[in-house]
Amino acid sequence: MEDVLEKHPDAKASYDADLSTKLSDSDTTLVSENVSALDTAGLDATAEVIGAVTKSGLVLTAVLKDGVHGEDYKLLFKALGNVSARWATLTVEMRVRKDSIGNF
Repeated sequence: MEDVLEKHPDAKASYDADLSTKLSDSDTTLVSENVSALDTAGLDATAEVIGAVTKSGLVLTAVLKDGVHGEDYKLLFKALGNVSARWATLTVEMRVRKDSIGNF
């Protein structure tokens, strides 16, 4: 995991995945971008916890929504650089807690 964050199950937050360090200096934007989520059982939870996904330059932003109290989700941010055609990925662990005192 590259980052760990906590959020309340009723809160919406956003997460910015800066993929610039994983791409070529010639890349200026992202293509074929995607954000997905798995729960601890390894089941797809993308629709449950990922809202709108936007991009700005080499930063991929996802709205994080809902989630089940006590569940830890693995979020995968993935995109191609527009010039290098190199894949860049960032994995984030999102812990959903009602008594969250972490990042969100």
